[in-house]
Amino acid sequence: MPCEEIDRLYRDLFSCVRRCRSIRDEGTPGSEMADNLATACAVLKNLYRMRFHAEKASASQKVEAEDLADRLTTLAQALTELGSEAEASSYATPMKMAA
Repeated sequence: MPCEEIDRLYRDLFSCVRRCRSIRDEGTPGSEMADNLATACAVLKNLYRMRFHAEKASASQKVEAEDLADRLTTLAQALTELGSEAEASSYATPMKMAA
């Protein structure tokens, strides 16, 4: 992916984080969802920024940026798996025996 595209995606995700955080006040409808989206966008925003730095940085900084990007990728994958498990368990209905 070209650096210009990574930078554009970073800026878009940065805007999404700001929008989500503006509506995540407790007690408002959708606040939990907005908080989750803000967190997800923040992780992706930092991932794209580290990928950008890995392309543009000097040798020592490039290694560090690649390492951080790999860690953020692992975090994003783990959060996705946790979210899928939580969603699946929320749809599960307990079976009750008929009397």
